[in-house]
Amino acid sequence: MNSAEKIEAIKKVYEPGYSSAQIASLIPGAVRNGIISIYHRKADQLTSCPLPRGPSRGSRQPRPPRSPSARSPRIVRTSTIKAAISPRRPKSRPQAPKEVKPASEPIAKPEFRLIGLLDLGRDECKWPVEGFGEHARFCGCQAHAPGKPYCEFHRQMSVQS
Repeated sequence: MNSAEKIEAIKKVYEPGYSSAQIASLIPGAVRNGIISIYHRKADQLTSCPLPRGPSRGSRQPRPPRSPSARSPRIVRTSTIKAAISPRRPKSRPQAPKEVKPASEPIAKPEFRLIGLLDLGRDECKWPVEGFGEHARFCGCQAHAPGKPYCEFHRQMSVQS
């Protein structure tokens, strides 16, 4: 729907005193903010159908002060109440340090075969050794287990802590 069609639709459904929300509800697919936007952008074409003016922000009357007895009750979350009435947990005791596993024997560095990505087989190590992109070369040694991506040396490097 172009602007001219939207303006015509507004003029068809307009009744004096209708708000932008009421006008939008009468036009399929229209929303309140869309109607307001059209009124701002095309004000010269909609002078015959003005929107009602709401109270200006400066015309509001301040609220009278409340008396202390007229306060609404304080809302407390149930989780706060449960925490207040539940028994306290005993303080945790320090635990003995965990056993440190001895490091496994380091595996000797294998002789890299420097294979391109397209030449790598299913059970060959896919650890990048040099280059990048299409010029990358991979280890190419036998993988440590069938279906695994790395040889034993590179598997150990990948899981170091």
